[in-house]
Amino acid sequence: MDNHQQDHSLKATVSNPVVGLREVKSKVEGTNFPPEHVAPKGYLSFVEARKFAVSLQLKTRKDWRQYIKGELVGVAQKPENIPAHPDGIYKVKGWQGWKFWLGTIGGLEG
Repeated sequence: MDNHQQDHSLKATVSNPVVGLREVKSKVEGTNFPPEHVAPKGYLSFVEARKFAVSLQLKTRKDWRQYIKGELVGVAQKPENIPAHPDGIYKVKGWQGWKFWLGTIGGLEG
């Protein structure tokens, strides 16, 4: 690949960083799975972690924060393989917002 082709390839990745990151992540991790099915180190995949989050039947980000702090009565303690800050951990691995994470909108695709 000459310098012009490398420059063009880099611009394509920079202009659409999510697509670029998804392609790199899949190659680095050696999988053909969509990013939301690939587990970040130490955590469940986004799909599996979201199933757990939805099962809690929380409604808001504020509820999630209270849950993380252990302030909700009658709710199981958070497993270590579920991130306290899923918006950061799953940023390019399926994150679509708090309502999606908690299951107050959208289905359990995938």
